[in-house]
Amino acid sequence: MMNASAQDVRTNVRTVWIRRLVLTAMILAFVIFSFRTCFKGAPALPTIDGPETSALNTGASGCVTKDHPVGGIVATRLVDLKEFVVRPSRKDELPITSVSGPDAEGWVAFVEDDMEAKSHHLKVIKMDGSDEQWVYSRPGDTIWDNPITPPLCWRRPAVSSPSWCSP
Repeated sequence: MMNASAQDVRTNVRTVWIRRLVLTAMILAFVIFSFRTCFKGAPALPTIDGPETSALNTGASGCVTKDHPVGGIVATRLVDLKEFVVRPSRKDELPITSVSGPDAEGWVAFVEDDMEAKSHHLKVIKMDGSDEQWVYSRPGDTIWDNPITPPLCWRRPAVSSPSWCSP
């Protein structure tokens, strides 16, 4: 009876040691593979021989808008890459989470997020910063509740260079 029990103990000890050995080998292989992958680096992306021409943006027209913390909107004219303020940033403004436009008529749509009230507001403003208008307010925090699915699209985009976006 003792021999069977001693044999079981030896088998269990052997099984535990084999499991530990296999686990250690797996961890070691993972670590070696990870270091090799991390330090090898990513292959360089193919590019064209430079230098690139500085005239690439002369064929572009229109403007690109983006939010500027807190509550501000800036636009970049594509022709000369000049940045100008559409809506100035102010500490007392609500943060802007989405910006769209300008459309063909020079309107920029944007969403303000009121985290305290757990609501958001869709507003529009002209590219020159005038005529800011409230469109609607809805419940839901734009960051945590996801009531708006990006991208925000307001109206027909400007395809040619409108007067409000010319140098």
